[in-house]
Amino acid sequence: MLELSNVRITNGKDKDAFHVLVRHLSVNDGGVAVISGPSGSGKSTLLQAAGLITRPDPDEQGVKSSIIIGRKPDGSARVIDSEADDSTLSVIRAGSVGFMLQVGGLVPFLTVRENIAFPLKLKGCGIRDCWGDDFDSLDDWIDKYFKVLNLETSLLSEMPGILSVGQAQRVSFLRALVHHPDVLLADEPTASLDPETARSLFGTILDMVRTTGISALIVTHDPELIGSGGMLVKHVTAQPGDQPKSSVFDDGEQSPAGEA
Repeated sequence: MLELSNVRITNGKDKDAFHVLVRHLSVNDGGVAVISGPSGSGKSTLLQAAGLITRPDPDEQGVKSSIIIGRKPDGSARVIDSEADDSTLSVIRAGSVGFMLQVGGLVPFLTVRENIAFPLKLKGCGIRDCWGDDFDSLDDWIDKYFKVLNLETSLLSEMPGILSVGQAQRVSFLRALVHHPDVLLADEPTASLDPETARSLFGTILDMVRTTGISALIVTHDPELIGSGGMLVKHVTAQPGDQPKSSVFDDGEQSPAGEA
């Protein structure tokens, strides 16, 4: 699960400052929220806050902000303390968040297989620790999902530079999921793809999110490319804020922080 409530982020200073308010945004386990809006409206800033990369502004008097990412072992919501230190946030990012960037973001000096395996090293776990008895090895996991995404296993020993844009995006998607995060954050994942390939990748993302129970937050300029795949997809669009340089994101489903 993912939930942001009353989260404010300011980019820049003084007259150049841009303010983003996430009044409320939640995504259930196995659910998808699609974020859209014009360039410069704060969509990527929202993702950075959700992924604990950017620290929100301090709470305003009488207004408590909160970010929830996934669940604790006892099943209760994992509420991120606004006072959490960088080390704690780093551990949560490595274990609970999967990032998919606009242009893949694959490490150029690692092979495709090493890129996919990298989040497991950051989380400090093996494939069975993350996925249980579903897979005996990373190779089993890769074999299954390479078939799902129509990728050839011969690519595993290659460097990312030889991949097509579509191949790189699919590998990036697998890298974002291999450690079975609680949340998938995707920033314009199909911006460099043709419409047909984009629809195919979005369809795969929706299917895998549904079957794995991961919560997905996807930023896109083309929300109409995302079909429902038989599931409820929440659409949230950036709205002008009260200040001249500001945006507000709100799914209209305000609930008490920590409520599942």
